[in-house]
Amino acid sequence: MNFDDDGEIGPPGDGGRGTKSGATTSTTAKRIDTGDRTALCSSQVSWWSVHEQAAPVLARVQSWPMVGTPAWCALDDGDPTKLAAVLDAAQHWALRLETCQQASCDASREISAALDWSAIARKIFVHNSFYAAHPWLKRVT
Repeated sequence: MNFDDDGEIGPPGDGGRGTKSGATTSTTAKRIDTGDRTALCSSQVSWWSVHEQAAPVLARVQSWPMVGTPAWCALDDGDPTKLAAVLDAAQHWALRLETCQQASCDASREISAALDWSAIARKIFVHNSFYAAHPWLKRVT
């Protein structure tokens, strides 16, 4: 398992982030200290990868209490039902993260397309250049 500075974990070799081919969620790069070198890895979360790992265990158990409830706490630590509840919670968490990442990605595309950001940058540059060249015109309040 890989552990990054934020305590996130994942399988070896993928920097803690698996992804199914064709996934469309956004990615955020993070630096992870791997001892003698620093690696750049993605923070993309793939629900499908988590589901593929959890599904076989969940199919065998078929029923479990919600993780963290008194019924779950009362189970023996070695009980497969307790593990199934944790794996189910992991699936739900991965789904939440993936959908939030996708929503953030969609919002950034909408913001990018909303205005001509190059034109706005040029206008600000021209404005600042004019007042830098003519400091006596600067309004003082």
